[in-house]
Amino acid sequence: MKVLELILKYDDLKLEGETIDGTLPQSFCQEALGEIVGSSGYWLDQGVQLSGNVYRTPSGEVIVDGRLVGHADFECVSCGQRRRLPIQVREDVIIVPKNHSAASEEDIEGEGDLNISPDLYMFEGQDIDLSEIFREVLILNMPTHPRCDLLSETCGPSLAEKGNDKLPETSGIDPRWAPLLAMHDQLKSMNANEDSASDDSASDDSASDN
Repeated sequence: MKVLELILKYDDLKLEGETIDGTLPQSFCQEALGEIVGSSGYWLDQGVQLSGNVYRTPSGEVIVDGRLVGHADFECVSCGQRRRLPIQVREDVIIVPKNHSAASEEDIEGEGDLNISPDLYMFEGQDIDLSEIFREVLILNMPTHPRCDLLSETCGPSLAEKGNDKLPETSGIDPRWAPLLAMHDQLKSMNANEDSASDDSASDDSASDN
């Protein structure tokens, strides 16, 4: 599905940057999330807003600081209770022409105001379709087995306790997305471990000073 306000022309992008503002349609997002968890995962009653800024660097890369905002309903995989999950995702992505010489994050590190590790994407021709890129961002940032504790809520009686032997169909992850989802979870775990190690080091330094 093409979203005209989210299709950028490469030659029209400016060094000083410009804002982006558009909506990923409800049907487009629903189809994307359905690919993660099958037919019983998330429901959206409206589209997801995409806003942010886009820059073209002197060396030809495109940097997008994007924000996704919306909400999705889900049924807890433990108790089956229906909940509403806010969608609030910030993602910095780097987009390069397919034949660009700088095709690694290391080559373009430090370009733009990036406060998290960016993802790298490539495109061909003149059109850059942000809806396709941020569709993937949305998929990678949604929990694959949503539970009440995502919202700091307490689960009700489990489905087994209710005598419901049919669990929600949340295990049917589309195999095309499984490797990306696994990599995303691994990166999140590595970042969490690094943050924990940094906190422990800071605590040790403080203790030695005392």
